[in-house]
Amino acid sequence: MNKARILIVEDEAIVAADIAIRLDQLGYKVVGTASRGDEALSMAEHVRLDLVLMDIHLQGEMDGIEAARELRSRLRLPVVFLTAYGEGSMFQRAKEADPLGYILKPFEDRELRIVIEMALYKHQTEEEMKQKYAEIDRFNQVTVGRELRMLELKHEVNELLKTAGKTCKYKTGDDLTASQDKLQARNTDNERLASLVEQRTHDLQASQSAMLNMLEDLHKENEARQQTELALEQQLDELRRWQNATLGREGRIAELKQEVNALAVRLSLAPPYATPES
Repeated sequence: MNKARILIVEDEAIVAADIAIRLDQLGYKVVGTASRGDEALSMAEHVRLDLVLMDIHLQGEMDGIEAARELRSRLRLPVVFLTAYGEGSMFQRAKEADPLGYILKPFEDRELRIVIEMALYKHQTEEEMKQKYAEIDRFNQVTVGRELRMLELKHEVNELLKTAGKTCKYKTGDDLTASQDKLQARNTDNERLASLVEQRTHDLQASQSAMLNMLEDLHKENEARQQTELALEQQLDELRRWQNATLGREGRIAELKQEVNALAVRLSLAPPYATPES
């Protein structure tokens, strides 16, 4: 089984190296890494790729979203975005690049594999549908062209027979009607197939939109959780300060009581405070 060939586009060298190791362990072939959008485009034009893992934030003028848009439109390559929780404001813009998946940082190997496999499957399905549609269209054009030429030849033969004073051999009117019916049926099939392709594209876009909404919800939940954790840590710090202050006061009070008891003993008086049991 051929390994899927993947290009990593990530401007942090340590992160890119870690992803490359994990992809290799998952059974994928890493064909290279790039830190800039223009570098990724250049590499994609010269090596065979099955998928591109693209970080949204990149060095240089071209960010990951623009680079992904170019890869999709020029080379028809599937792109999966690498994104962090803090990038919620860019989700809407990311839709325009038509990515086939998103991976939230940090991520587990299982998440990485699932998103990659889903993206490869979606891309393969899209390409197969486009190829089938193009093939049907080519066959229809060839078939219709042949039938029209046959009608022309039959008509020419009939005209020659008329000139020779003979009976026409072909009923071109019936043949024309049959050809028109066939052409109408093929056009109907083409429209039905085009509708299926359009519906499939709509479903994929809806799936991507749902994924973006989920990421936005996760982003909001993460922000709320971070705020709660920060508030909790602040409360714990304050509690620790109060506990330390209270313990300090209690210790000083115990010392003062001992000193008062000592002074009372020196004055031959009964100690006013009870001695703590050991």
